[in-house]
Amino acid sequence: GGGTSSRLWQNIREEHGFAYSVGASSVSYQDFGLFHIFAATSPENFAGTLGLCLKEITKIKDELVPDHELQLAKDQICASILLGLEDSGVRAGNLSSCEITHGRQIPVEETIASVRNVESKDLQDLAREYFSQEFISIVGLGNFKTEKIAMGKI
Repeated sequence: GGGTSSRLWQNIREEHGFAYSVGASSVSYQDFGLFHIFAATSPENFAGTLGLCLKEITKIKDELVPDHELQLAKDQICASILLGLEDSGVRAGNLSSCEITHGRQIPVEETIASVRNVESKDLQDLAREYFSQEFISIVGLGNFKTEKIAMGKI
C-alpha cells in the first residue's frame, strides 16, 4: 500500500476519487507492531474511504495475493531498502534498530533474502491473525459531525 500502484491507491483514489492521498505502512518492534492505513479525504468521503479500506483488509484475508502483485511489492520494498543505504543517517538508524529489536546487526543481503522468500500464503496467514475487529482502531482528524460507522464483519 505504499505506492501509486497499490490496491489502496488504485481503488480509493483512482477508481472512486475518495482521497487525495492514501497508503499503508508498518512499524515493527520485537514485541509490538503497527500496521496502518492512512488517507487524506473529505468528511463527506470518510465513510466511503473507510468502507473501501475494510474491503481491502477483508480481501487480503480471503484471497491469496496474485504472484505478479506480490512480486511488485517485493521489488518495491527491496529497492527502497537499497536506496536507503545511500543515506548514512538512514543506514545508521537501520543498524541501531536491528540491534535494539533483534540484538544483532542484520546484513542487507539477509533482509533482501527474507523479503524475497515471502509467499502469498504468509501474507494471508498474518492477515487472518491480526486483521480482526479486536485489533483495529479508527481515527479521523478534521471537522466531522458525529456519525456511527458500521464496521461490519472483518
